[in-house]
Amino acid sequence: MLRTGTRSGRISSSASPFDFVITVCDDADRNCPNFPGKVGKRVYIGFPDPAKATGTDAEKLAVFRRVRDDIQKQMRAYFETAIRKER
Repeated sequence: MLRTGTRSGRISSSASPFDFVITVCDDADRNCPNFPGKVGKRVYIGFPDPAKATGTDAEKLAVFRRVRDDIQKQMRAYFETAIRKER
């Protein structure tokens, strides 16, 4: 379930280990190559940055919603095909 009002934050190198780290921004592989801490599996699933949308407010909102829906769809599919199999 995607939550509204959440923000990304910093993870310290002393954080608990993560089974998965999934990056979703288009340039995450280039700009976020390192993740501090232990990671079982790092996965990149890219989506266009909706903040780069142009047009009217309604058109921009439609882009944000489309990307949000695509992220939800892809995360569900990834969970069903990859994560659930490992559990």
